[in-house]
Amino acid sequence: MWNAAINPSPILTKTSKPSSEESRSSTTEENSSEEAAASDERKVDFGTYLAKTYLKNNNASSSSTTPILGGSLSDALQTCRSKAHLLLVFLPSAKAKSNENISAIQSLLDYDMIEKALTYKQKQKESASTRSSCYSIWSAKSGSSEATKAMKRLQAVVPKNRKLPILLVAYPAQAMDKYTGNAKLQPRLLSQHHCNPPPTSSSLAKWLVALRKRHAKQISKMRIELKELQLYRERVLSYRESQVGDIQREVDTLREKEELKLKQEEEEQARIAKEERRQELLESLPAEPPNTGDANVITIALRFANGSRGQRRFPMTLETEEQTEILQMGVVFNWIEGEFGIERETLELAMMKAGDGRSFEYERDGSLELNGLGLGKMCGLRVMELKKEDDLVQEDDKENKNGTQETKE
Repeated sequence: MWNAAINPSPILTKTSKPSSEESRSSTTEENSSEEAAASDERKVDFGTYLAKTYLKNNNASSSSTTPILGGSLSDALQTCRSKAHLLLVFLPSAKAKSNENISAIQSLLDYDMIEKALTYKQKQKESASTRSSCYSIWSAKSGSSEATKAMKRLQAVVPKNRKLPILLVAYPAQAMDKYTGNAKLQPRLLSQHHCNPPPTSSSLAKWLVALRKRHAKQISKMRIELKELQLYRERVLSYRESQVGDIQREVDTLREKEELKLKQEEEEQARIAKEERRQELLESLPAEPPNTGDANVITIALRFANGSRGQRRFPMTLETEEQTEILQMGVVFNWIEGEFGIERETLELAMMKAGDGRSFEYERDGSLELNGLGLGKMCGLRVMELKKEDDLVQEDDKENKNGTQETKE
């Protein structure tokens, strides 16, 4: 990355997006622009180096001097392109302590004088605080390999007088590589100052303003490309978010379908198992005896919560060749589940006879013998659903709450 550069002033570092020439080159340019922008944050002000090296009385603070980029020319050009700037290049002469070097550096670092030349208002109604920068400044050490490469790449005219520095403005033009199809920077020299004598702060500002106006189309073109790239990025981001959303919706839909299918399969298996169990219970019931008034026969009449009714006769004992079997209360529960489809474990059978407050549950009373319960020849039972533990807890809480309110009153 760059050897040295700047912590730019607010005016020269107005945030902007990297540019794009063609949609097919936008990705390459975007990546390189982001790398250059990220490296800006880790740079050192090269203007400070120039001031300390060439100026004897260096009392200017870093906030009042012109921010100058250091490092490689390629990075500087990439930064310019990413900000829609022209590049102002300054290369000191070989003779470090020449008056021409000192004069040019003093003019270059006089930010208060050249600020308006480096920036401009895009609209007439804009205030000074909203001025947009149009120049980035880059420099290199005299005689360095980077300075030599820059002079060759920018096609700068080398002055015959070795005391004269080089001061020029370049446009970071962009072209498509015919082999790779990617965008690459091909800087074009717009103007080179003769520096004989070097410009004063005011003449430098006038020169920069004239170049800015003369090449306003190039600056405008880069700004338009930045907006296009920003829109392109937004479209790409929206498209990617849409893709992610579509994929997520597809995943959710598939998961819901799988869950629904699994639930339906479980319900179908439960239904089949319930039907098989009902069939088994019905087949296990003893045959219903005829209505002959036999004392060994009991008639069970049911009344359900929805008002429906049911009735069946049961023998209280079954005589076989081997033994006598006494029927239990569980037979009645088996009949209710097999005939009416209500699980026997969830039922409570309450006596309908006045004064008889008994009730029966399958797990508790299913093994009781019918002939030992004193039900008589005809027995009416009210079929109720057992309350679950959660319902009981809620009722207790409600009663406790009501009791507390009554106590307060």
